[in-house]
Amino acid sequence: QFSWIASLEDNWQAIRQEFLSLDKSQTDFTPYVGDGPDVPVSMQNLAGSHDWDAFHLYVGGKVQTANAAACPVTAKLLETLPMARLAGVAPEAFFSVLRPGAHIKPHHGISNVKVAVHLPLVVPDQCAIRVGEEWRSWQDGRCLIFDDSFEHEAYNRSSHVRVVLIFEVWHPDISETEAQAMTALSSCIDTWSAGAKQNLQARL
Repeated sequence: QFSWIASLEDNWQAIRQEFLSLDKSQTDFTPYVGDGPDVPVSMQNLAGSHDWDAFHLYVGGKVQTANAAACPVTAKLLETLPMARLAGVAPEAFFSVLRPGAHIKPHHGISNVKVAVHLPLVVPDQCAIRVGEEWRSWQDGRCLIFDDSFEHEAYNRSSHVRVVLIFEVWHPDISETEAQAMTALSSCIDTWSAGAKQNLQARL
């Protein structure tokens, strides 16, 4: 179902080296969970916290040009993948850094039209993820793919950071025609929402 996995896994060490080469003091690592008023209860323990950091290559459907330029091998590989494309939402791709003692509490995505892909790059012992009722440990260079509309959580109980490249692709049961239709629909909704927001602001 995922013919691109072999190519991605064949290059996992090059991807890891790009991550390790980033200057962590000068590079755009930010808390994955913001500290605004809309943070869900399940994520409040991580709101604004560097316990779970992200270095985004794509966010909100847009490539992060400077970050992608710092990771050319990773960025080029991502371009070859069937990443879900939904205006203002996807694709999203980032290096996920989970620090020692961190716990991502149970939560779930909002849709099953796409699946999450984890490519583990640095995995100490005592790190795990649960999806539904099943617990798994990440393995360096081996993709873990799951439907994140199911409840899931993760932890790092080690004394070292855990690093995973995370991105989203279309669910394998979504046809190319359906994917194109959802991309077009999301673009229309995004355009309408932007217009509605401008009209509201003009009235205030």
